[in-house]
Amino acid sequence: MTASKKYIICLDAGHGGKDSGAYNSNLKLRESDINLRVALKLADLLKKNGYEVILTRDRDIAVTLGMRCSIANQKKADLFISIHCNSAENKQARGTETYYYRTSKNGGNLARLVQRELIEATKFQDRGVKTAGYYVLKYTKMSSVLIELGFISNDEEAKILASPDYQDKASQAIFEAIQKYVKGVRI
Repeated sequence: MTASKKYIICLDAGHGGKDSGAYNSNLKLRESDINLRVALKLADLLKKNGYEVILTRDRDIAVTLGMRCSIANQKKADLFISIHCNSAENKQARGTETYYYRTSKNGGNLARLVQRELIEATKFQDRGVKTAGYYVLKYTKMSSVLIELGFISNDEEAKILASPDYQDKASQAIFEAIQKYVKGVRI
């Protein structure tokens, strides 16, 4: 981080409140809970390292997609990181993927950095970096990514996603990617 600029990072723990996101009924795991835990861990890391952090939610509450974007845009965040878990009808689906909006300023580079750090740290299957028109990517005015940490619908992967050890690794990996992005690393 440059001494002259304090970066503002908006962390978006996907879903929340009555919208739990994906749900693993075998393990009684809610996506929104995992997303929030990772976001809070990441927020602590960022704050300890001098970043200003904005959370779209810091507890189990519902926040509309429009409000998530407004929070980031009004606070003039430099980066928007939306954290999610994936789900599929195919219960064998697994892996991590990171999305950005095709016209996002430097979103592709941020997504590649995040994906690389997450795969390196967690050893999850690499599903790649992709573009998508997700609302929170399309309507935020800063570089933004949406991370699918892994598949909550896959019992084996869901157990890992729910573990504090994995959540520490994932938050540290996303932190490392942000650090590299801020320092100008391009891949």
